[in-house]
Amino acid sequence: MSDQSTGAPDAETQRKSIALLDLDSMGTLDEAVDSAGELANLYHVIARSVLRESGPLNPARPWMDLFFQSMIVRVRGLHEGAVREIRADNPHGTNTLLRAWVEDVALLRYVIDHPEYVEKLAQSKKSLGPGGRVRVQALIDHASSSLPGLAAVYGQLCEAAHFGNVAFWASYSLEEEDAERYLNWNSVPSWREEEQALIACGRVHELARESRYLLQLFLAEHLPTGESSQST
Repeated sequence: MSDQSTGAPDAETQRKSIALLDLDSMGTLDEAVDSAGELANLYHVIARSVLRESGPLNPARPWMDLFFQSMIVRVRGLHEGAVREIRADNPHGTNTLLRAWVEDVALLRYVIDHPEYVEKLAQSKKSLGPGGRVRVQALIDHASSSLPGLAAVYGQLCEAAHFGNVAFWASYSLEEEDAERYLNWNSVPSWREEEQALIACGRVHELARESRYLLQLFLAEHLPTGESSQST
């Protein structure tokens, strides 16, 4: 479904892409944003559970150690940034950060299945040459087999992060007065309606849940001692 006057996806269409989270249970927007922000603590918990106080990289698995540590910091940065932008009433910043986060979730899933790919991530694209990196859409397709709905959410976020129809209509709202309908333009970033901000909070919850699951799965399969080698 879409708003027939603007072509932009309506809240109900976006809401259905959040398959597992009941937005009605999230409370007020302030409560939802606070809850989404508190979830960022999980990365610190995961890091502390697997990092020794000091020591060199394990020579048997240096790339896996480095990838894991970098991914924790990367995901936490995107998570906290998205929450800040939701709170700042900025859908443009929020959706761009969420899109990058979806890409990292897909990458993490791919590396779990293809650990040899980590070494390519540590090198520049120029040094790898053509075909050295897996295309982002291929990562999304690979992850979608175990993460239903990921591709649909990614597609919506791309329309917002790039200047697609979501971004095109983001600064407009449809108003009605005296039986007449007109477009209202807001000259500063803002959510068209509170429901959209709640949907963004819902996406933070879902991406945080998937990130935690995949980070723990990565540990179980590729750092089986439960320890990485660098200190925080």
